[in-house]
Amino acid sequence: MAAAAARLRKGALLDAARRALREPSLVAVGALLKADVPAVRAARDAYRARGIRVKKLPNRLCRLAVADTDRAFLAGLFAGDLVVLHPTEASSDAGAQARDLLAATKDAGNVKLLGGALDGAALYAADFERLRDAPSLHELRASVARAVREPAARAVRRRHRDAQQEQGHV
Repeated sequence: MAAAAARLRKGALLDAARRALREPSLVAVGALLKADVPAVRAARDAYRARGIRVKKLPNRLCRLAVADTDRAFLAGLFAGDLVVLHPTEASSDAGAQARDLLAATKDAGNVKLLGGALDGAALYAADFERLRDAPSLHELRASVARAVREPAARAVRRRHRDAQQEQGHV
């Protein structure tokens, strides 16, 4: 009876690990500097305030959760006291998510980022800093729109200037 309950609990934990590691577009793995209950609770509160979910899961189950997926590279991170971090809401702005993650990590003071994943790409700890400083999707779209419109606007200004010059010479 106890063995069946343990299998059921492990199955539920494995499902939780799969959801936490596979579903979000941005996932981070962090090492706990202190693993006592008050320190973990303080870290969890700091991350929740920024909209980031914290999962403390067994390393073996995390390795099983990412095995044979596009995030299998995460398996190398699972050793020691770790937490899995991911935003609670899906967003297309990975830069904003990284900013929230880094700010919450600073507020928590108990977690050191080791690495993670953005979609199917591996992220090292330093990549979160670069991602934070990257322009948002909205800013990139605006710069592309400006780049597309600028040649047309220059042509209109040139025609307008040429038309004024012709009127002045006639």
